[in-house]
Amino acid sequence: MKVLVIYYKQDAVVSTLRLGGLIKYLPEFGWEPIILTNKPSPELNNFKVITVPYDDDYIKRLPKILRNIKNYSNIFLKIIKFTWMAFFLYPDAQKYWYKPALDAVEDLLENEDIDAVISSFPPVTPHLIAKSIHENYGIPWIADLRDLWTQYGYYVYRFVFPRYYLEKRLEIETLSQADYLTIVSKPLGKKLKRLHKNSKICVIPNGFDPEQVNPGYSLSKKFSITYSGGLWNGRRDPRKLFEAIEQLKKENKININDLEINFFGPNEDADWLREIIKSYEICEIIKIHGLIPRDDVIKKQWESQLLLLLLWDNPDEKGVFTGKLFEYLAAKRPILAVGYVGGVVDELLNQTNVGISLSNVDKIKEEILKAYSEFKSSGS
Repeated sequence: MKVLVIYYKQDAVVSTLRLGGLIKYLPEFGWEPIILTNKPSPELNNFKVITVPYDDDYIKRLPKILRNIKNYSNIFLKIIKFTWMAFFLYPDAQKYWYKPALDAVEDLLENEDIDAVISSFPPVTPHLIAKSIHENYGIPWIADLRDLWTQYGYYVYRFVFPRYYLEKRLEIETLSQADYLTIVSKPLGKKLKRLHKNSKICVIPNGFDPEQVNPGYSLSKKFSITYSGGLWNGRRDPRKLFEAIEQLKKENKININDLEINFFGPNEDADWLREIIKSYEICEIIKIHGLIPRDDVIKKQWESQLLLLLLWDNPDEKGVFTGKLFEYLAAKRPILAVGYVGGVVDELLNQTNVGISLSNVDKIKEEILKAYSEFKSSGS
């Protein structure tokens, strides 16, 4: 049996690995995957891949007067840019990928019998393509949601009329056609069910590839704390970590020269991050590396003393099962989750005994000091 998997590969987004893992192991269950995507990947070399290239750099789609602005600190210009994105990039920046991708699928269906379709969100466009295939050809369709759509805690258009109203209606009309919806956690599944009452919903958590588990990599000589992924000012940001370490330094409980804090991900242009780093007396040990190849990021995780997972300290984070957590599990290093306590991340860390979730600065200090003391005594 053949399954068409539609997903849009976004650089530096660890959640897209969910589909890569699914594709890799589907043949063991009797399914031959055919992949429709926007860019080739080495991990897909053993499969039939239909690549429909697309440049989703939304900056290029802005009016010239906005595109050429170098300094976006002006709040008025930020509002103009946000408004442009809200209404002219609806429902997402990949909207113009829809037609060429759908044309490629129609060409495929002239020569291949497809038994099922799986589409992955975000972005929205893969679901729209899958919906069209389902309606026109009657092929069973599974819509996979790595995050919620308009119910997502980080959804930025919630108070933008009529964008939110239109997109919520689009979500209901689109997903109501799917044979099954899959989601990453039970809390998100319950929330999804409130909006899609008549849909069949199945919870399929994220995971990690057993072939990519840390083989016993040598640890760094410094007490290294590593974060990989994007940051979000006021939500997923490292202020509490910085405060805890700064206090430990002032209390002479740690030698700051033993430490380094590394951030890997699309954060090199985050001015807010650089500003808060400068406000702490530990700025000399904090390094922003930007994007590096994923294999290199994995090795950095393997050699770290502590892996940092930043969560929004808000109930909306309760069901968020970030793919980064499972990548950290494969690294087999202690995990410190800072943010919301009491959600699925906290539950998994307790079950696996590989880390802890904390939101209180004093508790964070205790955990870091505990790990640091072990590092000083054993080097691990």
